[in-house]
Amino acid sequence: MADRCHRGAAQAHSDERPARLDEIPSHLRHLARTGTSRDARTSYTYGFVPLTQQDIAAAYSGSGLLRKICQIPALDMVREWRTWNGLEADQVAKVYAEEKRIGLVGLVRQAEVLRALGGGALIMGLPGSPDQPARATDKLAFVHVVSRWHLTFDRLQDNPTREGFGE
Repeated sequence: MADRCHRGAAQAHSDERPARLDEIPSHLRHLARTGTSRDARTSYTYGFVPLTQQDIAAAYSGSGLLRKICQIPALDMVREWRTWNGLEADQVAKVYAEEKRIGLVGLVRQAEVLRALGGGALIMGLPGSPDQPARATDKLAFVHVVSRWHLTFDRLQDNPTREGFGE
């Protein structure tokens, strides 16, 4: 007899459709926490959360894995450096000497690590006044690596009809 009752109950439940959330009385939804953050069906959402400069710095300094993820590709990019084609041997020697004088390989590596952390740039400068044209004999006076947090626009040209739009 108990077996028949059990089968009958199972058969009755299989014919019922699951209740929709709006059909469940609110006091039962509250007790079961249906539709709240405790509900397994609604507890996870995905969204973009931008990281601040401090978040990125803390993640980089606190995680060896993140450091490797950022540093290994940068190291691979500068390991073999590059070769020059179409230049005379003495010109290639001068280029390599200048790169070594300013430490360009290390600076590019640093900029690549910063690129992986959100953006980096090399700022190169010549001697003299910036409003004067460069001479062919001028050598680089400096090369600095900066993160994206150090770069800002003073005034951006936003008039598309004027020269220098977007600069």
